[in-house]
Amino acid sequence: MFEDVFRRLLEAHSTPAAVRAAEAANGAVPPVWQELVQSGFIDILRPEAEGGAGLSLPAFAPLVIACGEYLLPVDWAETAVARLWHGEAVALDRPAGLEGPDALAANAALTAARMAGACRRVLDITMAHVTTRQQFGRPLSAFQALQQQLAVMAEDVAAARMAAFIGLAGPGFDPARSAVAKLRAGEAAHRVAAMAHQLHGAIGATLEYDLQLWVRALKGWQLAHGSDSYWAMVLGKARLDWAAKGREDATTADFLRERLEPGVQDAAASN
Repeated sequence: MFEDVFRRLLEAHSTPAAVRAAEAANGAVPPVWQELVQSGFIDILRPEAEGGAGLSLPAFAPLVIACGEYLLPVDWAETAVARLWHGEAVALDRPAGLEGPDALAANAALTAARMAGACRRVLDITMAHVTTRQQFGRPLSAFQALQQQLAVMAEDVAAARMAAFIGLAGPGFDPARSAVAKLRAGEAAHRVAAMAHQLHGAIGATLEYDLQLWVRALKGWQLAHGSDSYWAMVLGKARLDWAAKGREDATTADFLRERLEPGVQDAAASN
């Protein structure tokens, strides 16, 4: 129910035109912010006793993914988490950032979820292009080589979505889960963006064409909140720490199953 209502709000107020207007607004808070405040979505993570909806992080994940699909131009997800952590001390006149020891893991997990949504939209835009664009009297989608590229893109989109649910599994933000989410979503974003531009040709890079909005966002999110090498070290350290707790004979597959399996199940159920 929350996802359907949230998506309708984004569809109405976070259009490509609204995203472009937000980019040109020199830091002014976009109109969509007040829609989010008035709808109550700002407090969706807070307990019901405090006026919120008490949504869990796994249930929150599809909404954050939708933010990437629609390129929501405000930090709604971060504000919702900040309101969960600090309550009404976080003002609602403009989006809030995250502070505290869990902030980096939280930011990485939220960014990975947005990347998953943006990858989905890039695939949709590319599918529409190759279906309508013709070459030698046939749509581009009829050529086997292009079909193979689309299949690889679809695999990466599915993997990024699963990674997003892993990052937002459990009652709180786990650095190891955030590492998996950020690394896998970033890997997917790199391939999906590259293949989208290959299939679009020169048109994909023009300012007038919407594809560039999502690709630019993906490239920015890949660099935000920790590099790939940083999160790879976080994940490696988590593996070594886990082994040191009496699990020296266990395999890396055992580690991944123990730490990530609940997130995988959540993603599979959502898909």
